[in-house]
Amino acid sequence: PAGRLHRRPKALPRDEQSTVCACDAVSAASAEGALWAAGGWPAAATPPRTRSERRAVAAMIIRLRCRAGTWRVTGVNESTTLEDVKRRVEAEHKVPASRQVLTKTAGVGGAGGGGAGGAGGGAGAPLPDSATLGSLGLRHGDMLQLEYDAAIEAVSATGARVVSTDGKLVSTGGATASARAKKAFRPGLMSLRDMKMHWTLTEMTMMAAQYEFKMERQKTAWCKEVSMYGDAANNFQLYLRNFRFTRPCFAVLYGTASEEGEVKVEAVYEVPQTFSEDEGLAILDDEREEQVDKLAALLGLQRVGIMFSHAPRAKGFNFTADEVLTSAAYQMEAGEKSTFVTVKVTANDDGTTKMEAWQVSDQCVEMMSREALLVNPEDPKTTLIDETFTAIVEAKEAKTVDNDFFLVAVPIKMHDSEVFASASFPPANRETRPQVGEDIAEHLLEQRAAPDAAKLADFHLLLFATGRVFDLDADMPTICSAVLNKGEIQEGHMLMLKSLAGMLD
Repeated sequence: PAGRLHRRPKALPRDEQSTVCACDAVSAASAEGALWAAGGWPAAATPPRTRSERRAVAAMIIRLRCRAGTWRVTGVNESTTLEDVKRRVEAEHKVPASRQVLTKTAGVGGAGGGGAGGAGGGAGAPLPDSATLGSLGLRHGDMLQLEYDAAIEAVSATGARVVSTDGKLVSTGGATASARAKKAFRPGLMSLRDMKMHWTLTEMTMMAAQYEFKMERQKTAWCKEVSMYGDAANNFQLYLRNFRFTRPCFAVLYGTASEEGEVKVEAVYEVPQTFSEDEGLAILDDEREEQVDKLAALLGLQRVGIMFSHAPRAKGFNFTADEVLTSAAYQMEAGEKSTFVTVKVTANDDGTTKMEAWQVSDQCVEMMSREALLVNPEDPKTTLIDETFTAIVEAKEAKTVDNDFFLVAVPIKMHDSEVFASASFPPANRETRPQVGEDIAEHLLEQRAAPDAAKLADFHLLLFATGRVFDLDADMPTICSAVLNKGEIQEGHMLMLKSLAGMLD
């Protein structure tokens, strides 16, 4: 998956990390992460109500490449417009917004980077001020090209510099960039003296530890086993076979999770998405997100994982960095020690379906929440370490980490559902196969020998009828109870369903 698959839970902004004292840094960052994971929100802010809204406000960093070097714009999110970005540049670097031109760099938000595309054109085309970062498919750590008139004085965190007409940097005096950089505690941070005047050795040691990760493999996952409803999994993989697994697909998994760490998947919900060869896979906002969650809850189910597909890869290439970060974001949102699982589907060399289950390590989730991990444009098999942080692998500093280092395998098996009688009704949101009323007629005819409760015991049939003929609050509690307990479906409800199917004409 690519493009806007990243759902970046709120992390402590980098500038705040650099200004708190060492003894408070751990508690501040962990408290903020715990608050998000628990679904909370600062009292002074309006809490985002849906996952789409939470994703839209999730903090990220965008980098701007220009004559003066590379600038970082922090604290932005998917709803931030390019006009907002330009105003930030004007405020921080004294480049007038009216004289800034932003363009995509090669491989960002397009085919090269697997981005969502959206507003604006390809690499090199000026991007409109009204475009949001989300509409451009930009992810945390992505880079844009910034052009501005020659001889504009550009001010950075390291001092003022002038870009001459020939593109050369000319110092305006005062502290040089290299001098200030040498004083910085770490790249992208202030100097220790700028943070506070006096430091103890203990405080300095604790401060340094905040930005260093000693990489350790996690041996066991919190999810001990995942069991897929066989018919639902089969429906998903048969759809992929239509494209020989070359077209990616993304879905949310609904089911149950036991205290022993066993996850049971009962329904596969393919979220709204679009795909093109040029732009890749784009995950769209889901207007029915709350409705789907509530229907699942009426059936005793909750979100327990995600599932995605990809084209066959070289042996040993399990996850891209984008997929690692996506899984980490979902796991963080699910909470500490969560059994939230990622299932991926592809094809073996002989054409048979390959389905695997994974979790990412707790350390990966922590590093993602601290914004220490970035997509590596040079090698998708590895994850890039942000320059502010240090990763220690086998006693040596590493600029990148192999993605497999973050993965923990989870055993997977199939089961026959005790909740649903079938998973044959056409799933929602498939571009190549829209749902229509006649699908209900065909389904009821296929299930004509079954009791009414069994006829309706199909997640996607219930979802299709919800909001069309069945009211989520007035009708669905009664219907879902009958489905779960294999009871009687009210005659009026069956008539309403048949009316939607055109069977009463």
